[in-house]
Amino acid sequence: TVASQMKDAIGNSVTVKIGGRASDGRDAEFSASGKTITFHGFMKAYVEGADDPNAELDDRERRLPQVAEGDALSADEITVDGHAT
Repeated sequence: TVASQMKDAIGNSVTVKIGGRASDGRDAEFSASGKTITFHGFMKAYVEGADDPNAELDDRERRLPQVAEGDALSADEITVDGHAT
């Protein structure tokens, strides 16, 4: 395929931690982990899981936008996903 002849994609694995204050006054921290893509390379021609629409959707949900410390963020949706180690 054309994608196999293209350069590798380049990205960073990141965790974004967002601090805030709950309506009851307690501090709250939210986090999101995923990857940011800085150079799409072969991904311009090939979508992982193209033959499986669910896999494509899962991959898209793990990508995070480019952000920098101090950027203002808004939360359109927050999903609770707690786990313990």
